[in-house]
Amino acid sequence: MSSAFGTDTISIEEDVDSELDIGLPPKDIEALEAAEDLSVSLDSDGRVTVNPGRKIGLVGLPSGRVLEVTPKVEFNLLYYLAYSGRIDESLAQGRDVGISAGDSFVDLVAQLFVSELDRVLRRGLYQEYRTEEDMEEYIRGRFDVTRQITTQGPVATRFACEYDELTYDLPINHVLVTALEKLRPLVSSPDLESDLWQGRERLRQYLDYEPAIRIDPSEIVLTRQTNYYERILTLCELILDETYIDNLGAGHREFQSILLSTADLFENIVFRAIERALGPGEFRVAGDGDPRGEAETNIGYLLTAASTDDRIQKLYPDVYVTPRSSDVTVLVGDAKWKDPDSNRPSSSDLYQLTAYQAKVDAPVLLIYPDLDGRLQQKYSYLRDTDETSFDVFEVNTTDAASYETFEEQLTDEIQSKVTEIVKGL
Repeated sequence: MSSAFGTDTISIEEDVDSELDIGLPPKDIEALEAAEDLSVSLDSDGRVTVNPGRKIGLVGLPSGRVLEVTPKVEFNLLYYLAYSGRIDESLAQGRDVGISAGDSFVDLVAQLFVSELDRVLRRGLYQEYRTEEDMEEYIRGRFDVTRQITTQGPVATRFACEYDELTYDLPINHVLVTALEKLRPLVSSPDLESDLWQGRERLRQYLDYEPAIRIDPSEIVLTRQTNYYERILTLCELILDETYIDNLGAGHREFQSILLSTADLFENIVFRAIERALGPGEFRVAGDGDPRGEAETNIGYLLTAASTDDRIQKLYPDVYVTPRSSDVTVLVGDAKWKDPDSNRPSSSDLYQLTAYQAKVDAPVLLIYPDLDGRLQQKYSYLRDTDETSFDVFEVNTTDAASYETFEEQLTDEIQSKVTEIVKGL
């Protein structure tokens, strides 16, 4: 990702200890230290080192500076968001959204949001009747005798009325406002900034622009009348949920920040690819990488204490496969969004997968992004009696000419490896 945010932008790489060359004021340092998921250290000379973990995006600071976190491994974020189910796949299919693999994560999401907001506004914002209670100059709707007597006394100057009024001021519309205001100060493109401003003005024609409470998009239930909001609500959830420094101090836009976990995204990608590769028939796919959060997430405990029968170390692989006809696990996989310094997996990754294998006695698959094949390898245990396979596999994360090509290549690549293991049992 290239930086396009000007001289006030500090660009660092995900999952790397980065010493910030620019001198930061105390309030910026305090804001960074207050972020739970940022690792921040300050040496005796006042130099600040930050490690964002495996996340990309932007962190707004009180001074107005922006900390931009770029990925270690180049990939097409739009395609990943679509394949994982974070955004509707139709947003990536056959469309030019004006964003390439190297551009800002926030600009990409903003471009999609602007496009979907325009579609919703052209269709028409949803409105429905709400019951209002007010004091009116003339009787409107139902006359509330009890409230009239208690509030107006014997000589009435206004009338207590209860009536139904058609309104746009609904949670489903106000969540669009909240997401737009989150994006507006963070985009780097002047054209996008202008598009978001125009969207803001269009929404203000219909809405009381300052909703009293923050709305969680995941809590909005769509109906037949509001199904056309589905794609933009998915974007709103991405914008409002993928953040851990969330508007630190009401009204201060410079604090707005959006960060996306690349580790979680890659896990979702691998889960969906294995699910698609095996299809809905013979096998059941489960694991912690399910982007829908619906699948069983664990394969049980690794150990049992002999004296107390207590179970310890529950195991949560990203994906595991069982036949629909039995509960026997035939494959366990874990996805690692990493670029190790050496030409072999880290010890912690190997220990984790061997623990899974010790539990289920099944082949394991350790999956990394495309690292030019330097990690891809088939391993075997130094025991003649143990023939269960241990594969380290890299999936292609480079760009493709279209989303359809990316989808086909990724699914076919995973299918070839997974079916080789599963069908060979």
